[in-house]
Amino acid sequence: MSVETIDLSLVTLKKYVIGSGEPKVVITAGLHGDEVTSIYAAFKVIRELESQKINGTVVIFPIANPLGFYARRRESPIDGVDINRVFPEGSGHKITRKIVENIWEEVKNADYVLDLHCAGLQAFQYILALYEEFDYVKSFVANIPWEIVVESTGLRGQLFVEASHNGIPAAIVETVGGASYFSEEWAKNLKDTVIGLLSNLEILDFNKKKVNQIFLSRIERIKSPEEGFFVHKAHPGDTIREGDVIGHINTTTNGELIEIKSPIDGVIISLNSYRYVSEGDSIAGVAKLKK
Repeated sequence: MSVETIDLSLVTLKKYVIGSGEPKVVITAGLHGDEVTSIYAAFKVIRELESQKINGTVVIFPIANPLGFYARRRESPIDGVDINRVFPEGSGHKITRKIVENIWEEVKNADYVLDLHCAGLQAFQYILALYEEFDYVKSFVANIPWEIVVESTGLRGQLFVEASHNGIPAAIVETVGGASYFSEEWAKNLKDTVIGLLSNLEILDFNKKKVNQIFLSRIERIKSPEEGFFVHKAHPGDTIREGDVIGHINTTTNGELIEIKSPIDGVIISLNSYRYVSEGDSIAGVAKLKK
């Protein structure tokens, strides 16, 4: 394994290269600096790969947004740029651009790309990909041993979206964490998911790990009809049907309980529970079941 330190003037960007030859997999974590579970999991992957035979090359950027990470911020703190919205050219300060350029230089020559993120502290792990648009992306996703697959909105500028549009199979795995907090349990789940992917691609000589995947449409947000205190009844990862009660809002006006029901059949991806909400706030994200 080699570690390349890329000087960014204020901080350094570290790239871990394990193995050699093809296929080449690029793994990124921490493009959003406060999504720490992804970073923790990436370092766990590095430690496991150190002692393994690698059939190909694995390139890992465990802290892809070092300025944001050390500032405990999602964006680059020197210019406010969301790094995962400006691929492949970059934007903002020269340091932000340099981060994007260095990551993209590896990605454009990759056979596969996996970007690790966090979906919030009250979420459920899922794969996000343009599987409906690109067959080669769906084939790649089938090798990621996790059951929940969600179709992306395809917002341009995201690393995995730009890679997919350039013919490179790419996806995100979103897990539990955010606001610079991490989950030990979900970091292990994420690490195991990455190791399982490398096994299924035969980059590692481990037994292949397959799962029965559920392919879902885009995430729909359920918003609060009134201000008050939201208490959940369902949980992240639950499969629900249209009309099922997700939770209720205890209003501050008259103490009335308002039931919040799902408008669709789907899987709960995120749930903003046990918090005060204003009218119009998002209280849940539900990925719609495909007919």
